[in-house]
Amino acid sequence: MDAGTAQVVMTTLLTMGSGISGWAVGRRKRNNDFLTEQQESIELLTESNKRMVARFTEVVAEVVELRNENTSLRCEVNRVKQELETLSGEHRRMKHTVAELQRRVNEWRRVEA
Repeated sequence: MDAGTAQVVMTTLLTMGSGISGWAVGRRKRNNDFLTEQQESIELLTESNKRMVARFTEVVAEVVELRNENTSLRCEVNRVKQELETLSGEHRRMKHTVAELQRRVNEWRRVEA
């Protein structure tokens, strides 16, 4: 082999070697970049999930509070209904008593006149 051919072969081998090593290093970097992007994406999703769970917990606590308030208000409404029924009964009895007294007064006036 003459010197020119040897130089061409060496240049070709060096070029191929540096190309292969560049490809291997670049591939590793691309893989690392991909893994880094995936990790960042996972972290963003985790933070989003944490916020959603916190909000969900708040909403559930609010629903429980509203249900308790609703139950309390229903009890109060039932108590007021019973009181209204009692007062309505008293009102009817008093109205009847007033009518009876009015009848007696009218009767007494007729007797006096």
